[in-house]
Order: sequence, then C-alpha cells, then structure tokens
Amino acid sequence: LDFKQIASSIFKNAFSYKGKVRIRYFENDLQAGYQRINSSFRTMGNPTLNKDREGYLASDRQRLFKSHVYLEGSYQHYWDNVNGRGDLRNTTDILRGALSIYTADRYPDISLGYRNIANVNNGDSTAFYPNPSDSTLIQIIDNRRKTNTDTYNLSLSQLIVLGETRNRATLSLVTSKLKDTYNSLGAAKNNSYALSLRTRWQQIPLISNAVFSNTSATALGGLTDLKYNMIVLRGDYYLLNRKLVPYFGPRITLASGTSAMAYTDPGSVVSGSDSLAIEARRQNIRNLDVSFSRIDWLAGFRWEINGNHSLLCDISLTQYNEHSKYEYWSGAKADVGASSVNYPDEYDQSGHLIVPAESVPQQKPIDRNDILAMLTYQFRF
Repeated sequence: LDFKQIASSIFKNAFSYKGKVRIRYFENDLQAGYQRINSSFRTMGNPTLNKDREGYLASDRQRLFKSHVYLEGSYQHYWDNVNGRGDLRNTTDILRGALSIYTADRYPDISLGYRNIANVNNGDSTAFYPNPSDSTLIQIIDNRRKTNTDTYNLSLSQLIVLGETRNRATLSLVTSKLKDTYNSLGAAKNNSYALSLRTRWQQIPLISNAVFSNTSATALGGLTDLKYNMIVLRGDYYLLNRKLVPYFGPRITLASGTSAMAYTDPGSVVSGSDSLAIEARRQNIRNLDVSFSRIDWLAGFRWEINGNHSLLCDISLTQYNEHSKYEYWSGAKADVGASSVNYPDEYDQSGHLIVPAESVPQQKPIDRNDILAMLTYQFRF
C-alpha cells in the first residue's frame, strides 16, 4: 500500500472542513473564514448543505456615533468542481456594502444596501461540423457563462404612537438587475416595494401586522413580464404569560402579466408543406397570459411548554381563482381550464383549403386549492 497516496486521496477527496475567526476590537466586528466541502460529504445535521464548494469570506461591521451608525462590508469568493473531476469550474464572487442610521425614534431609521453577485465559468465556444464533407454546416457549442447581478435596497422605518398603540411603519424598496454576457435570454429585472405596519396594542395582548407589497419581474430578455400585488394581515394574541401565542390572518396574492412558454416559432423549423407549419403552431403554446387571485388563510399557534419544550402548529387553506389564458403560436387563446381549443379551416392565398377545422386537446389544468397542516415539536438541549 502506498500510504502517502492513500492519505493524499483522503484529504483531497473525502476530507471536508470549514472554519471562521471573529475578532471584536474597539467598534469593529471583523470576521474571516474558509471552507472546503467535497461532493462526497454527508451530514445529518445539515442535509441542505451546498457541497462541492470551496472558498473564503471576509466581512467587517463598524459602529459609529455611539452605535447610531453602522457600516458593513463583506466579500465572498467560492468555486465548485473542487476535485477537478468535472469539465467546468464555476466561480462566484459576492460583494456587499450597507449603511444603517438609527435615530432613536426621533426621525425615520434609514438603511441603504448594495450587493453584487458575479458568476463565471471557464467554458469556451467551439465550432462543430456534423458532416465533415459539408463545411457549410456548422454548429456552435457555447458553454460559457458570465452573469452579473446588481441589487440595491432602501428601507425607512418610523415609530408612531397613537393613543394606546405603538406602531412601527416601514417602507422598503428593492431593485435588482441581472446581466448575461453570453445568453441573450438571460437578462432579468426585479423591482419591488413594500409598506408594512406593525402595531402593539397596549390594552390587549395583541400584535397585528399589515403588509402591502408590489413586485414586477422581467425575465428571459423581456419575454416574461409579471406583476404581483400581495396583502398580508396577521394577528398574534399572547396568552398564559406569552407562552401560548395563537395567530390568524389571510395572505392575498393578485398576479398579472405574460410568461413565455417557448422562444422559437415551431412552424419555422418544420420542413415540408405549409400545412405542417400550421399544425405545429396549433399544437404548441407560446405564452401564458397570467391572471389569477389567491387567498391563503393562515392560522396556528406556538406553545412554549417549558424552557426546553415547545409545540408549533401551522394550518393553511388555499383558495385559487384562475383567469389565465394560453396563447398558441397560431394566435389562438384559450382558458387554462378548457379541455380543448377549436380551430377554423385554414386556406391559402388562392382559396384552397390547407388544414381543415379541428379541435386540439389542451393540457389538464392543475388543481391548486389545497389544505396544509403541520405540527412540529421542538426540544432544546
């Protein structure tokens, strides 16, 4: 046995580790860490651990003006294909900065943040000739990847005292933009804002939350354009010296927009007569015109039995009202709940019948009304 080779194989292929050092000095909180998680690593403690990943991080958080101002900055650099067994290696760089100002409720608290995520691999673009005797037939195999995502966020928060209530009002704005160098359909944008009001009632042991948010998302180079409005209402009632906390409230979602289902006209890639192209356009869906409303009735409780034992119960009832339509490449539209699409006769410019009228079956809609109940027991030790 070559013990040196065995030891090298264990450390290279099976040995995983992660470590972090944290130093607090003066008004700074400085952290630095390194990790190497092999693809063969297994753990019951964290089944969702991101494996085949290696890299390092560094961050600092500085307090200024008696902890009224916080400055944060961090940098992370990771890569996969740790053991070099794959064809490509993906690298991720994350740069983050934030400024937070706390005014002790005299003025609105302000938080500003920026994050940049860059993903790149070491792929390349090569030309492939499926038929060596015909040099005009060329296929390009491009497995390069280079994306860059910029995210900005702003948050304003103010305490408002009205009568017997203490209210925390918050306005949040987030905008994100993804740029893709090699994939023309990879670009995406996301803009959202949210208004929330958290109220603590003095006369009764109740905390209520009301949130309204609006999100607009554009993806696939603009082929998908969706908008969501969400309203969340929730009340938490405290009993038994705050050990038993039942809650109840609805979550309402209203969505509209267009979601692309296919990007290439199927009629343009069909060789043969016009009738085959017409059939291809009749059979394939181009877009989903999104329009639906959804109400989730949420209820449950948290019961702190004692210092170590707790019981959690969550129940949700979903009511889904669908008004979306499928748009086919032929131009026809049909409700997603319809079982088929009816097409008229198709004629050419000379008036000759090309494709007769027909009824094309449509995919079965998904039943989204459901009930979910979950009971969880927690033990701290």
